[in-house]
Amino acid sequence: MEENIAVLILAAGSSSRFKEPKQLLDYNGKSLIEHAVDSAIHSNIGPVLTILGSSIRKISEKLKSYQDDITIVENKNWEKGVSSSIQVGLNEVQKKYPNIYGVLIMLSDQPKIDVNHLVKMIRSHYTFGKNIIASGYGGSFGVPAFFHRSLFHFFDKLEGDHGAKPIISKLKRDVHVVPNPEAELDIDTTEDYKKLIEQH
Repeated sequence: MEENIAVLILAAGSSSRFKEPKQLLDYNGKSLIEHAVDSAIHSNIGPVLTILGSSIRKISEKLKSYQDDITIVENKNWEKGVSSSIQVGLNEVQKKYPNIYGVLIMLSDQPKIDVNHLVKMIRSHYTFGKNIIASGYGGSFGVPAFFHRSLFHFFDKLEGDHGAKPIISKLKRDVHVVPNPEAELDIDTTEDYKKLIEQH
């Protein structure tokens, strides 16, 4: 890749609807968090930071074999919602990589997201020159999404469970959307997980 871009995997939530952390649910012999980490690493976009909060010990244990390839960042305020995880992740990225060009934000519960889509998103940034590249699905858009460093300050005032979407909506003139129907399936409920398993 042309520039240094970090990948932030948001995986700090508590998954209260499940008996175990949903990040550890099995899909094709691997946990959801491992699928996300694999896609991020194999896309060769840049350094991978995984933001953990609830169940950090259990999930870190699962990610032990990746310890040379990822940085685990703890969000102690994970109960404040996904906005806090993005803020913690961006702070860490800028501290660790002061010359970072941008970030790609992804979730740990979109198991159908693959390397091809992540690479296509970054290539689209260089092709179309937009500072935001979002994934398009279900008649809307969202993450995974790329943000150029000039937009990081927009995340400072995010609160609660508002992720990247409000910022994408606010800056839509600077957005290019890469369609990916697979991104629509995120595992929020036991029904979603059942659908994922049945699809296989």
